[in-house]
Amino acid sequence: MMDLYPTLTSGATLYIIPDEMRLNLVELGEYFNENKITHSFITTQVGRQFASEIELKTLKVFGVGGEKLVPMNPPKGYDFYNFYGPTEGTVFCTRQLVDKLYNRVPIGQSLTDYKIYVLDKNKKRLPVLTSGELYISGPQVARGYLNREKENNEAFLTNWFTDEKDYK
Repeated sequence: MMDLYPTLTSGATLYIIPDEMRLNLVELGEYFNENKITHSFITTQVGRQFASEIELKTLKVFGVGGEKLVPMNPPKGYDFYNFYGPTEGTVFCTRQLVDKLYNRVPIGQSLTDYKIYVLDKNKKRLPVLTSGELYISGPQVARGYLNREKENNEAFLTNWFTDEKDYK
């Protein structure tokens, strides 16, 4: 969904990487450069290695997501983003431009129409850079799991700030 719709609705060309090339980073880099690929998303650890080792001449925006991003120096020549979001939040909820070497790479700020809260065990907002439970709300957040009342009660809570449903 995140690859197809933005590409096709903006009139861009969608390249589907052949299975045998997906983990051959040198060949993949050649493919990107030959086809003048400008935007891409790859799963976190493969994308991190790809961005760290391969020179990408035409790339403008490169994103990774799907697991925690291990600290790295940002690649030169294009914008490199760390995306975060559970499936229940419709793929991505936050993004962080990796513009320097972070000790711990942040998940960044929320995307449009999402609200992100970090709360303590008493459901009180915590200050910036404080650890706690992450709550995500917005129209993109799932309404719950089908026929799984116990899991819904644990994961989907009414937001006491806005009366929307949050995903915990």
